[in-house]
Amino acid sequence: ERPEFYETLAFHFTEGRSLHKAVAYLMKSGEKSLERYSLEESHQYFKQAFDLLNEKNEKTNEEQEMLIDLLNKWADVYYWRGHFSSMIDLFKSHEDLAESLGKKATLGMFYALLGFGLNARDNCREADRYLQKALKIGEETANERVIGYACTWLALNCALLGFLDDAVAFGTRAYETSKHIKSDQTLIISSLRSLGFTYYVRGECQKTRNVAEDLLRYGEKQSNIRAMAMGYTYMAMSHSAAGNFALAVKSYKRAIDTSVDPMVTHSAKVMLGLSYLSQGNLDEARHVLNDVIRFSDEFGYEFIGTVGQGALGCVFLAKGDFSRGIRIMEEALRVFHDTNRRIGVARGNCMLGNFYLKLVQREGPKSLPFLARNIGFLIKNILFIGRKAEHHFNKALEVSREIGAKGVMGQACLGLGLLDKANGRNEKARKHISQAIELFEECKAEGYLERARETLEALN
Repeated sequence: ERPEFYETLAFHFTEGRSLHKAVAYLMKSGEKSLERYSLEESHQYFKQAFDLLNEKNEKTNEEQEMLIDLLNKWADVYYWRGHFSSMIDLFKSHEDLAESLGKKATLGMFYALLGFGLNARDNCREADRYLQKALKIGEETANERVIGYACTWLALNCALLGFLDDAVAFGTRAYETSKHIKSDQTLIISSLRSLGFTYYVRGECQKTRNVAEDLLRYGEKQSNIRAMAMGYTYMAMSHSAAGNFALAVKSYKRAIDTSVDPMVTHSAKVMLGLSYLSQGNLDEARHVLNDVIRFSDEFGYEFIGTVGQGALGCVFLAKGDFSRGIRIMEEALRVFHDTNRRIGVARGNCMLGNFYLKLVQREGPKSLPFLARNIGFLIKNILFIGRKAEHHFNKALEVSREIGAKGVMGQACLGLGLLDKANGRNEKARKHISQAIELFEECKAEGYLERARETLEALN
């Protein structure tokens, strides 16, 4: 059989009411469209196959197995589209059926994919439960594909939860496993994605860059646009981790221009918004972050949506709308705390520390309309601004040290040093900034390192 005839055969067997062959060729047509980056077309083929199977009330055992196999293959379409709420609804409604069939390899993949969907929706604890079950099945059956996918998403989940050594181990195992299944390009790309994200969370700029280069090389060799877009995203993330935001913005834009998948596009956009924020390009940041939040709200991609909300809160703070900005930031921190996303807790506290630091340094708007808009906030907080900055930096330092996120540790130490300098505590400032320099040197974070060295030099 030749791929160019899949759609014709699917139509022929659908019209002829040959259920099994119709479903088989619709699935093949869906997979073919996915490889050609035609996501909506692929989704429609899988949906048509699903509807044909689902409308039959009394299904044979073979048809039930076909249905779960279809869901496992359809999941790739949901993944690249970033439509996780509907994916989870679909999988949850068929969980009992998947468990009843006695097909371990199929169930292992089902659990792995459901686990990742839950991770994307910020439900890391439940995701871990499914992913651990998937890994156990994979190991019991010696099924490398199940092991590869379980380890891929366990790496991402562990990175969010702050178990970074485990995340590196799972990510490395996933990538090594993917090399044995060369036909599964999604596994190769996704395993590198999880490994790169872990290195980014740790603040390891060079290792994040190495993953980006691996993705770009793979994309060029295989003519795979998804790998290329992901590679540009992780190159940008290596620049973000280093504090080189101008370079990061260029790479994020290139990732967005290259991307053919909404999941990759919006994952790059939330990071672009953070980079714009760090550059002080507030209108650009607000525009991009609002787009990310709308996408997350509509399709259930809280993995980026909560980050986008927190960053948008910082945009309002930087624009001088203090009460609104603090309210949004504190809500994002509450979500990070409730979902045990410890890296989010660390980064969010560091961002709030920097906001209060700028007030201590007398930076930001000073116009009469600004003062009038924030009079209640200023009266309530003016005597405690320095203490609030110190509290948030110390919280960021505590959590990042706990999980081994050295990049955030360095940023928190630098923040404390700048706070000490603003308050005339020069000896403490030197100590904190020297600690930041050591951490930035270890992370190879050139942009942050340059700023810390300049600050230390100014103190001597």
